[in-house]
Amino acid sequence: VGKAKGVGGSLTGKASAWRSVNRRGRIVSRDERKKTGKKERVFDKTEKTFALSLGIVLASNLEARQRRAIQHTLDQELKQKELLIKEIHHRVKNNLTIIASLLNMQMDKAKDKYHSDLFEDHRSKIDSIAVIHELVYKSKNYTEISLRDYIKKITTNLQEVYKSEQNKIKIAHDDHEVAVDLSYALPIGLII
Repeated sequence: VGKAKGVGGSLTGKASAWRSVNRRGRIVSRDERKKTGKKERVFDKTEKTFALSLGIVLASNLEARQRRAIQHTLDQELKQKELLIKEIHHRVKNNLTIIASLLNMQMDKAKDKYHSDLFEDHRSKIDSIAVIHELVYKSKNYTEISLRDYIKKITTNLQEVYKSEQNKIKIAHDDHEVAVDLSYALPIGLII
């Protein structure tokens, strides 16, 4: 007993001889097929090549459509993830700014210079961390930041903090552009 390939298709028997199946699923022998007046079509090499080429073109077109649809989906997901990363950096920066403001309030309540300086030191370190998140939020690269921009921003913040001692502090900036990984940027900012 063989397997039917579908209505109107072929069926393979025990002797592996091909038999036709009519639309009702009944096996039709070669003799019966000839009796119906249907003539078997034999394709020449050119027609076979054309049919094969047409099949390849259609298959490659279908594959290209599927690839474009997948690429479109991936692009949308990437945009969404970039937006989420930007939002996370923005929120972290805002939270660090709030913490720095709380330290400022405590600094105002400090009773002596030692504690005031301690709060100021911690606040400036938190500000340097917030600057990283601000620069990442504003950039298109989420793994590196411009060291030049980072140092300029930190030193500007430090100059505002130490206005009374501004004559004692001299800052010279080098205008060389260097991209630094975020994991290295944080310790550099804390050292400054």
